Amino acid sequence: MESVDNRKLQRIALWSVIVGIVILLPTCFFALRSLPTPQTELWRNTNEVPHETKAFLPVTGAFGWKFGEFLSSDKNQMERLNDGRYTVSYTAKDDPSLSPFRQVIVLATKNKLIYQISGSMEPADEDYTQTKNIMLKTLAEKYQRLPELGQNYFGDGTNMVELEVKPACLDVVYRNLRLWNALLSETEKKMEENAKEKEQEIKRSFKPL
Repeated sequence: MESVDNRKLQRIALWSVIVGIVILLPTCFFALRSLPTPQTELWRNTNEVPHETKAFLPVTGAFGWKFGEFLSSDKNQMERLNDGRYTVSYTAKDDPSLSPFRQVIVLATKNKLIYQISGSMEPADEDYTQTKNIMLKTLAEKYQRLPELGQNYFGDGTNMVELEVKPACLDVVYRNLRLWNALLSETEKKMEENAKEKEQEIKRSFKPL
């Protein structure tokens, strides 16, 4: 009789333990999930939201000009270049709102479609490095960097911005890659034709030999 009672007590004790474990499991699970991990601590320390990606702005133009638009200007004279392209150029004297930029040059195709816009500035010698760094930081905050091209390139597969660093001068150049590449191909083709024509001219000069 005593052994039977002992077995009953053991079963009761065992079931009590099992019930206690079942009750405690959810509490332990949620407690473990709330513990900080190295990754969550990194997010908290850098004030970043997990899996959040920064939305960069598209490069569509600059200084009030848009890529692919028809070049026309009532304020500034349009000039036709020797190769048939068109350009409009003006300075901060013509438009004081350009400051701190000194000059803006807009280039268009033979069909007068805008493909390149550039702004030039000439910071003082003592401010040159700081101005360059601020410009790079500003571009990086606005546009996506293109590290495969270099630290001074930003944009996407359609349009691009480049900070050209020159002695005593900084140029921000915006390009529409489709129109720009088409012009490069046309230029390369013209150079090849000129090279072949020059070769034929040299061969004709050897005819008396």
